[in-house]
Amino acid sequence: MIATITLNPCLDEHITVHGLVVEETNRWSKLYRYAGGKGIDVSRAIHEMGGRTIAYGFIGGPEGRAVEILLDEEGVTFGFTPIEQETRTNFIITDTKTTQQTRIDAPGPRISKRELERFYQKMRRIQPNPDLIVAGGSVPPGIPANIYYDIILEAKGYGIKTILDSEGRWLEGGVKAKPYLIKPNVHEAEGLLKTKLPTEEAIIEAALNLVEMGIEIAVISRGKEGIIAATKENMV
Repeated sequence: MIATITLNPCLDEHITVHGLVVEETNRWSKLYRYAGGKGIDVSRAIHEMGGRTIAYGFIGGPEGRAVEILLDEEGVTFGFTPIEQETRTNFIITDTKTTQQTRIDAPGPRISKRELERFYQKMRRIQPNPDLIVAGGSVPPGIPANIYYDIILEAKGYGIKTILDSEGRWLEGGVKAKPYLIKPNVHEAEGLLKTKLPTEEAIIEAALNLVEMGIEIAVISRGKEGIIAATKENMV
């Protein structure tokens, strides 16, 4: 079983417009609403492939309830920790004429110390213990920057491997706990290693450096150009 953690889930509202005109009234052609967040996306994919998964994180208010309803309709199992503030809503606008897409993301609700402790208590009660935990995405206000570091160490105490897919200070903090696998893109890897990666050779060296830091599998995404993955034994 694979557990996922989305600390800052969202209700995504995706609007399509044909020929968006700035500073004019536009009519949308389609509106999609779905539960969003990196961990949730992983749970959705695992469920669609017939695997066992459960999604964890924080959820609150009517928008949070909408996220739960949408996941329930998809058949995705979840065990969210309830919070007082409202789950965020993100907006995606796609111009079907130009294929250009604009995202407007909210920062997320503020998480209290009590809510954070309830989250940890829920994670410690997962039965049976998952084989793997996938944690990803941004972190809402009120949560310390070392949250992924704590989660990874906690999982290690139970013999559970972790995959981390985050960015910025949250990725930097999590890497110090040496997760099983990380998957930054080139920009995120540059921020983590504090260096530019302009060539394929530089990206390969960066992946190897991440392995030397204690990561078992370092995957750097290059967008349309694919990925570069490194372990102690192999390079792909």
